[in-house]
Amino acid sequence: MFGEKIIPTGIPEFDSLLGGGLLDDSTLLIVYGTHSFGWALGVEVFKRLISSGGFGIATNYSFPALLLERYSNTVGYDVFKDGLEGKLAIIDVFGSLNELTSSSP
Repeated sequence: MFGEKIIPTGIPEFDSLLGGGLLDDSTLLIVYGTHSFGWALGVEVFKRLISSGGFGIATNYSFPALLLERYSNTVGYDVFKDGLEGKLAIIDVFGSLNELTSSSP
């Protein structure tokens, strides 16, 4: 770990738990209960890292992409806007398995 670049998430309490932030070029997995709001932490970290110049990849297994947009908007993040600007990619497994098409690239 010596010499590895640490990237703060911008959430002081979370960064403290992580030893200062995330390792550069690492993957963060946040697991949460079905009826919890654990997903909001993931969206907030995602939003902050992208706004600081990072590139994000989100995998959607749970619901139609329209709900992904609605959920992200509830925490002040326009996931489709950043997607259209080339700041992130969404792998829509749910849509593919359920033959749901999207007009978004």
